[in-house]
Amino acid sequence: MTLEQAVRNWVEQGARDLEAAASDAANGFYSHCAVNCQQAAEKLLKALWIYRNQEGPPRHHRLVQLAEALEAPSPVVDAAASLVPDYIAARYPDASLVTPFERYALEDAESRLDYARLIRDWVLARLAEEGWA
Repeated sequence: MTLEQAVRNWVEQGARDLEAAASDAANGFYSHCAVNCQQAAEKLLKALWIYRNQEGPPRHHRLVQLAEALEAPSPVVDAAASLVPDYIAARYPDASLVTPFERYALEDAESRLDYARLIRDWVLARLAEEGWA
């Protein structure tokens, strides 16, 4: 697989995860929306990592570390930080005192969508500026 295809695969899957997140929110699956937003952000950040470093992405889920390594501006780093807790809290029933589907509401889903879209827009703008087609 070429570098171009690897970046495209990560971008496309991140975009698809974000579409799934919006669908989840529209259908009342707010915790699923949060998970998909976290995953979308991770995949999009990793796409930029692959492009810039010409190698596979780090095998971790630390969004803030990824964003900082990519020299993202503070709003992007803050958005990444806001999505970090959802990697566990939105998926596992024993991660807090309530199950994920009870913990998340429409407002939570909407904020997660905003964070993930901010990260998406920043990543796509950087890729375009840096010559990725």
